[in-house]
Amino acid sequence: MALFFDDARTAKKQTQDLEKLIQVQLKENPRTPLILVTHQVNIESYIGKNVSTGDIILVKVDKHGKYISQQIYPSPAF
Repeated sequence: MALFFDDARTAKKQTQDLEKLIQVQLKENPRTPLILVTHQVNIESYIGKNVSTGDIILVKVDKHGKYISQQIYPSPAF
């Protein structure tokens, strides 16, 4: 997924594309955890909440890749 920080007009489509990707992965590998790494703005768009750079976000989704809930693990202070 590309960073849409400089062009927020693409946020909705990229978030929908992410949901489709998750849906396909869940269908093909229903018992395998899915780990994705992305930019802060992308995850904020997906979960609809502010997160800090470097945070780990464990997201619960439905079978269609739609966000249900999250647990945020803050980035350790450097």
